[in-house]
Amino acid sequence: MSTAATSKKTIKQNETKAQDVAGGEIEGVYVRSISERRCRAGFCFDRDGQGFAKGVLTDAQLAVLEADPLLKVEHCTFPAESE
Repeated sequence: MSTAATSKKTIKQNETKAQDVAGGEIEGVYVRSISERRCRAGFCFDRDGQGFAKGVLTDAQLAVLEADPLLKVEHCTFPAESE
């Protein structure tokens, strides 16, 4: 990919992130363990779970998490501003 194409892709990603934040919500996933503790894709999860903004996890990491029957992966949105 050329430098110009890479720059355009980065600009587009940043515009999308800015729109998500401007809209008050950030897209992401929330991952919970069905068992007490489960480690996969470089992260450890418990029953309380952990949230990730879209783009934090690679496609490969997300696929591993979604394929694990002992993890519950929910696609969701998070508030853009902390309370």
